[in-house]
Amino acid sequence: MLKAIGFLGLIAGLTLYQCNWQASNPLLLRSALLSSNGGYLFYYHLFLAIFNVGIVLVEAFADRSTKVTVSGLDTQPFTITKADSSPLYAYTIWSWLCQGVYFTLLTLLSFDQFQSLGEICFIFFELSFGNAMMVTLVSNFILIPNGIKQGHEIAIMFSPRVLVFHNLNLVLMAVEILLSDAKFRWDHWPIPILFGCVYVAFQWTVATFKGFFLYFFLNYNFKHIMLSLSLLMLSMGVFFGLGVFVSHHVHLNNPLEAIGLAVFIVSVMRLRE
Repeated sequence: MLKAIGFLGLIAGLTLYQCNWQASNPLLLRSALLSSNGGYLFYYHLFLAIFNVGIVLVEAFADRSTKVTVSGLDTQPFTITKADSSPLYAYTIWSWLCQGVYFTLLTLLSFDQFQSLGEICFIFFELSFGNAMMVTLVSNFILIPNGIKQGHEIAIMFSPRVLVFHNLNLVLMAVEILLSDAKFRWDHWPIPILFGCVYVAFQWTVATFKGFFLYFFLNYNFKHIMLSLSLLMLSMGVFFGLGVFVSHHVHLNNPLEAIGLAVFIVSVMRLRE
């Protein structure tokens, strides 16, 4: 456990040391962000801001008797009900909350008195795309295959509500990145890494008191925890880099580029066993 904590602290410390970026021009940034918010798109983003809050509340009050397989402090899997857990434990919820903050700030940014929110809105935009990629890929290519391999009950992963949680977020952010003129910045790469560190620290704190981890690969007693943390932070960086690439090189007015992104998004979805 202490080695895992020290390793996470090392990652966070080195990342913080590399934080060195200039603030964006507020007027240009606001203009770029609002390029996707004119006319009817304002109401689209207002709807999404409300929708993101609503979908998190739905998850919070969904069937609490649903069984979930978790990892104990001894790394052995066991089953709990959702009533024993909390929606905030799931990275998926953190991803949706990020999107909710982004859409809310983008809506407010349309009003002159909130123009100072541009930088924080942009950061949540960058975070939201990478988070959506993380949720969809980890759910579909790690959690589901591992659940099948271990013989766990995974039917819940293919329920309509969970499919929306694990796939629609990526669709929304892909659409957003096509609509927006805002270009992700390479020098913001420490932000998703630090976000990941905060989430892991949150998971470890909760697990210490609750006695279980929602994700086996984040268990600080997992024998490959160093590798797991390294891959997690590397993935955060890679998904952020993908967002940078897409924002700079994929354009809505180029049908081939837009179709290519759509094909990629559809290819990483998993809608049935």
